[in-house]
Amino acid sequence: GFKKDYFAKPANEGAWNQSQSALQQQLPDSPGLRGALGRIYAEEGGRIRDPNDTGVGGLTAGTLRELQEKGLLPGLPRNATPDSPTPDQQIRAYRAYLDQTMRHIGGARALEDLDTDFAHATADAVFMHGSKGGIEAVQKAIHDVGVSRDIEIDGGMGPKTFEALKRANGDSVMRDVLQNKIADNRERLREWKPSELE
Repeated sequence: GFKKDYFAKPANEGAWNQSQSALQQQLPDSPGLRGALGRIYAEEGGRIRDPNDTGVGGLTAGTLRELQEKGLLPGLPRNATPDSPTPDQQIRAYRAYLDQTMRHIGGARALEDLDTDFAHATADAVFMHGSKGGIEAVQKAIHDVGVSRDIEIDGGMGPKTFEALKRANGDSVMRDVLQNKIADNRERLREWKPSELE
């Protein structure tokens, strides 16, 4: 499939193993976050440039610049382009992005409070659709499935949004319904489909 084909390309040779090593070194005690970031790395194509924009592995020049301006990517040169980061630096960038987006709930490590698949669905929505758009998709799903009808759809991952996610996480049926609704909302936001990359 799509993911396997990406990692079979010469530009990704060894990248998967390097990313997995980086995840293990950076997050030895965080299996949920490690799993979510590993899946994001895989779904974003690792080291392959997105044919629909200038990003590589889901990182655009704007995202890198913003993270660097905040001092969140030490060791990466100021003039770095999206294809500059190593797999280790890509993982650090993913973490930094999610830490910023989820700063009101303790950063990306808060995802450890969720089931691994549910954590991935939430993190990937935020990563792929931007902090505001992705969180709005999650908040709309929380509202639509009835986890919290009074949730404010404001694009901010605050305590109320995360408490609703944790509440759904505690009920496997509700968690699955919410995860599917997040996927439905993301599909409406999607700008491209994997089949368009072939």
